[in-house]
Amino acid sequence: MISGGGERRSRQGIARDICGRSASVHLDERDAAQYLNTSVRNLTELMRRRKVTYIKLGHRTVRFRVEDLDRDLDRLRVKAVGS
Repeated sequence: MISGGGERRSRQGIARDICGRSASVHLDERDAAQYLNTSVRNLTELMRRRKVTYIKLGHRTVRFRVEDLDRDLDRLRVKAVGS
């Protein structure tokens, strides 16, 4: 497990810990769910609804680019109305 001590870390920090590098990081479903701080089941539902971009390598093998996840997350952001 990567997280510890209850401290919040940046997504880029988590991606670096998972893959050991920062450029063009590809994550599997489990790591992508951890990166998004959600469950694999919820990530699978986002994939089914085509809310996140992924790379399909085979029948069940998918990968996620960190850059795509960040962009998709920004696209799903709900803006506040009339502050």
